[in-house]
Amino acid sequence: MKIRIPSLRWRLVTVMVLADLVVAATTGFVTYTTQQGSLQDQLVTQARAGATILAAGAIPILSSSRGPEERGLLSSLVADVVSNKDITYAAVFDPHGKALASTRPSDLTRSLRLPLGRLNGHQILGNGDVQAETPAVSNVGPIGFAVVTASSRTARQDLVRSTLASVAVRGLGLLVFLLLSLAIAQYLIAPLENLARAARSIGRGELSTRVPQGGTTELATLAQTFNNMAESLEQRIKQLSFLAAAGSTLPNTFRNAGDVRPIIAQFCAQLGASAAGLVPREEGDLEPLWYEDEPAGRGLAETAAVVGRTARAAATFVRDQNSVMVVPVLGNAVFVAIRSGQEPFSPEEQQVVINFAYELGIAADNARLFESQQEALAVKDQFLSIVSHELRTPLTTIKGYSQMLLRRLSGDETDGRYAANIDAQVTRLTRLVDDLLDVTRFSRGQFELELARMDLRPILQEMVTRFRIVAPRHSFRLDVRDDSFSGEWDHDRLEQVLNNLLSNAVKYSPDGGEITVRAHREGDSAVISVHDQGIGIDQEHQRHLFERFYRAGGDTNDIKGMGLGLYVARRIIEAHHGRISVRSAPGEGSEFTVTLPLEAQPAAVQT
Repeated sequence: MKIRIPSLRWRLVTVMVLADLVVAATTGFVTYTTQQGSLQDQLVTQARAGATILAAGAIPILSSSRGPEERGLLSSLVADVVSNKDITYAAVFDPHGKALASTRPSDLTRSLRLPLGRLNGHQILGNGDVQAETPAVSNVGPIGFAVVTASSRTARQDLVRSTLASVAVRGLGLLVFLLLSLAIAQYLIAPLENLARAARSIGRGELSTRVPQGGTTELATLAQTFNNMAESLEQRIKQLSFLAAAGSTLPNTFRNAGDVRPIIAQFCAQLGASAAGLVPREEGDLEPLWYEDEPAGRGLAETAAVVGRTARAAATFVRDQNSVMVVPVLGNAVFVAIRSGQEPFSPEEQQVVINFAYELGIAADNARLFESQQEALAVKDQFLSIVSHELRTPLTTIKGYSQMLLRRLSGDETDGRYAANIDAQVTRLTRLVDDLLDVTRFSRGQFELELARMDLRPILQEMVTRFRIVAPRHSFRLDVRDDSFSGEWDHDRLEQVLNNLLSNAVKYSPDGGEITVRAHREGDSAVISVHDQGIGIDQEHQRHLFERFYRAGGDTNDIKGMGLGLYVARRIIEAHHGRISVRSAPGEGSEFTVTLPLEAQPAAVQT
């Protein structure tokens, strides 16, 4: 069970009330003890005074004869002493302890043993009463004793009344003190509670929360300090949020050739700057990206240009009644922020300027590099397209002549072998040119499929039969587990993919071996795999196999190729909404798997 802790206000009131109770109890106890001692002293004084008066009055009577008349006088004297309400007992004894007069009739019939050794003394009785004994002394010596008892009852009643009155006064004082404690607690704790509520609100993300403040007390100073801290925190969070947003917005803005000045304007608003932007170190390096807050920032671009050409490190200074900060960035440029007036940029503001300058500089430099790269890619694609088309015409002519030579030299074994070699190399060059043309089509988004309903089985059988002829050192096995694989595909493109996969299987199996082509249905897809027993592929190369111009092993082996076949195959299969993958290990051969959807889907146009 969770114990609820009282609020600070009630804890303060409780402490103050407990302190008052402790003080009240202590002072009450001391007062009670003091009054009790004082009342007892009064009883002693009263008892001794009564005994002294009684003894003095009894001396003349005891000095004469002790007849009935004298006894009557003693009785009258005793009665006068007892007439005092606080005196409850009085008696006169002779030196032998015989009562001559007493308020107790029983004293007259017996002799009492009085403490004769205690002259002019007193004692506290068990009930709190005070008994005083005073000797009656004449010229001849002691002639008797006077005994008086003062009752403590009245004193106790007075003490009780005094104590009750004191308790009542203390209770009233405690009530007043409680009210004062509440008022003091309200005065002291209310500002602290406001601070606590504001801190909780800020903790929940309500950064605009502020604490009411007033007066010139320490609490008002604390509230003002808290508000300043909250304002600084809110401003800092806004600046960090702006930097985070700018970091993701600037690259897209540059990439889309958008206007960056609104983002620079937001930066100026965050720091109260009049102008800011990128300026080149040398004229002609780049077009300045400059924003000025009219009219405060009017004419500051020239100042920024002068400062930018000389800046070599991040720095702040005052120039022409303006606070200036410069930050060198990428691309042979400098970011300049200018604020009207001579108030310098704080360390926190300097960090914001540096971060934004780096973001802007990196984004601008990346945009410049990206534009240069795109231009280079466009030139390359154009070059490949031109070269491919220019090569295609002579290759077609050479192909025709090589086939004619093959027919004419069919009876000549040596010359026929030369003609066959020419024809094979022309076929290889034609395939490379076709791959280059496909790459340019992919880059320009001009690659399209010619889909038609077809069955995969004839294509697989045709390709296996063809490679049994062109690669006699290898054995080819076709394993088709289902009767039909019908779908809407591009016949020529699938043939191109299979040709690439089988060519690679032959190429990377220089020692021959078996190459197996398998096909089966898997749900709504057709799965085709080409497995060889060749050299295999390292794991680190498998991630890049289907990238453009990538060749496993690079130039360290004797296997020829441009690294385009698998890239083109992947793009063709993806255009059919399929996928291609590889599973291989060094020395264990490779298996390439193609998965094609059997249901007709819109052809994907590659971009």
